Amino acid sequence: MIKKGLLTLTVLSLSLVISSCNKGGTSSVLSSNNSSSETSSSKEESSETTSSSTSNSSKECTDHLFKTETRKATIIEKGASIKICEKCGYTEEENEYTYDLNEFAFKDATFMYDGFEKELLIEGLIPYGTTVQYENNKLTEIGSTLATAKIYDENNNLLVSKTATLTIVENIGLPNVRVNTSTGSDPDYHDKTNYTTMTTSIDNCDSKYVINSASGGIRARGNSTNYDVVSKHPWRLKFDSKVNLLGLNEGQKYKSWVLLAEYFDQSLLRNSYAFTLGNSMFNYSNNYCSDFKHVNFYMNGEYRGVYLLAEQQQCNAGRFGINEPEDDSSEKVGYLIEIDIRGGDDDPYFTCGPQSYRNPQGVWSGGKMINGVRVVSSTYAIKSDTFSNAQKKYIEKYVANAMDALINAVTGEKLQVIDENNNLVNSPYTTQYETLNSFLDVESLLKVCILHELMKNYDVGYGSFYLYVDFSAKSKHPKLTFGAPWDFDLSSGNKQSGDVIKTNNEFIKSGFGEANFNPWLYLISQTDFYNEMIAKYYSVFKNSNVFERGADYISYATEAFASDFVRDAERWKNGTGKDRMKTRQYTSQKDASSYLSNWLNQRLSYMDGIYLK
Repeated sequence: MIKKGLLTLTVLSLSLVISSCNKGGTSSVLSSNNSSSETSSSKEESSETTSSSTSNSSKECTDHLFKTETRKATIIEKGASIKICEKCGYTEEENEYTYDLNEFAFKDATFMYDGFEKELLIEGLIPYGTTVQYENNKLTEIGSTLATAKIYDENNNLLVSKTATLTIVENIGLPNVRVNTSTGSDPDYHDKTNYTTMTTSIDNCDSKYVINSASGGIRARGNSTNYDVVSKHPWRLKFDSKVNLLGLNEGQKYKSWVLLAEYFDQSLLRNSYAFTLGNSMFNYSNNYCSDFKHVNFYMNGEYRGVYLLAEQQQCNAGRFGINEPEDDSSEKVGYLIEIDIRGGDDDPYFTCGPQSYRNPQGVWSGGKMINGVRVVSSTYAIKSDTFSNAQKKYIEKYVANAMDALINAVTGEKLQVIDENNNLVNSPYTTQYETLNSFLDVESLLKVCILHELMKNYDVGYGSFYLYVDFSAKSKHPKLTFGAPWDFDLSSGNKQSGDVIKTNNEFIKSGFGEANFNPWLYLISQTDFYNEMIAKYYSVFKNSNVFERGADYISYATEAFASDFVRDAERWKNGTGKDRMKTRQYTSQKDASSYLSNWLNQRLSYMDGIYLK
């Protein structure tokens, strides 16, 4: 889901010298790989400020020979024109800065009435150091209000102002999704291959989203929720023709959608909280996170409870935007892979990382000790189409090379990059950041780190951890990219296991405690630039109301859909297998939601103390 803005804005302010006259240009790892010969900016009109440059009083030479480079604005760093002396490396910035204002939106939103105040917040991210202020963005009673969001820079200069409408309507409860199979019986929940013919209808929603008997198929999906002992099962829908469901993903049409049972999460809100955060973290920056909607699900006329309607994790325009191969003619194509300890079921898979072994009790041996933590191998399922063994071997080699290069950088053994022939070679760069960012989308990995650090996802190294890269000529993802957060039902204190339940300790840097190990998250946390950059991204998320939007959704869903959640609890009060994953048991959905909110608040307070020093 790629949502794009149109604005990179220029503001005049005080100039800043970013390094002294050391050889090699700027000293900042955040700037070192962001030079660009192009800029996209528009001038903010101002009669009170003018453009000028500044020089450093401690010059290494008296007759500087300057060249000018453009540092492109990013979400964590202002763009600027930089003058660099080709003789001594002395640098200075013009005092005209650009801001990346392309990664957020202020959009109309509609809520159902529940008697509590609603607020309209921005989606996406505003740049580091900027703030957002709102006007008329709150409403309690049925009706509408025109809200305003204004973005200001560090000096309180207005960068941009946007308006959107907040609406509250009569509460009619959750939409109904009704599936009727051709057999009149449920599909076999052990069979994740064959579809049962069905029709799907949707009602109790805005008239523009009503669907009458759309044809297709339904089959089982998932893993832990597909055991005999578990009563409530997840499903995958595949329609004969592309269709949009309930306006998800900006109304885009697809054949495949999923219904998540949320059976192990009695709040029914952990995945939707993660998706809410993921929407702002990823969907406005050339990445992807599933959209979602809570629904009442019926199978063959029988009520089956509250489910989470979400998107199938697959390669489609607007989802994972990579170019899958159409035949076996080339290995330079797009690949979607998933860490999957089960070996990918029916998907081709491979294993890479330090050679290690996990016994039946889950205890690892072998691997490579790095800073006191055992780094072990992971199994990857290839989720995108492949047509030849050469294609499978190509992505296997690329991931293995990326992992080896990351390990070598962290341990200080050597700096290596991946060349155009998919081979590891010596890095032309002198820093860890420049080296790793040449083949890893470091920004996407750091964003994923913050989400998992916050929610302490027990399954972070077990499955549903997605990576993708596209080597084709039309690629938008030439680096190994991380995104599409998924499967958070055991997170945020729900899994009753060791350190995972605690709110006041580090998760990723500690090696995940009792959770399943994820090498990418741990290793990036051991780089020399991690602490500085992760703190900046965290600050961006805080100032962009990312965590606040997630908390608001928990409160809203709990109150607005209370009767639907009570009905779900009644439907499954005698259901079996709820404690199969050793999750916390609650007296009600509201009790579970309250625990989740309190846990997240405590966790965020702890993270504030680390990242907002």
